Parts: sequence; C-alpha cells; structure tokens
Amino acid sequence: MASASDARFVQLKGGPLIPVEPVLLVLELEARGFLLSWDGADIWIRPASPLTDEDRARVVRWKPQVQ
Repeated sequence: MASASDARFVQLKGGPLIPVEPVLLVLELEARGFLLSWDGADIWIRPASPLTDEDRARVVRWKPQVQ
C-alpha cells in the first residue's frame, strides 16, 4: 500500500482532486460483478455476501471519496 506521500491523485472532471485508490476500488468491484449505489449517507453493494473483509475495510476507508 502506498504511503500518503507517494499516493497518486486524479482530478475529476469539474470536480475535486481525489486519490486514485478509491476510483480503482469502485472499478474493481464493478468488474467483479458488484452493483454499487448510494442513498446519501450509505453505500449499498450487492450482492454483499461475496465481499471479503478486505473489500469491506477498503470501502470503509475510502467511503467519503467513493460516495
């Protein structure tokens, strides 16, 4: 895992500068067949049962950037 000093960032079109890792996380989950949705404060990932503990930890870590 990269440290904060060597983290890569991306500028979203018309939006903020964010770390690349949450973008890659969303793309990875979608490529694995998960559907992601947001309802304000919560992120819904379906189906939830195949998520690993590592997946869940990454989603929690990057939740503000993923929403």
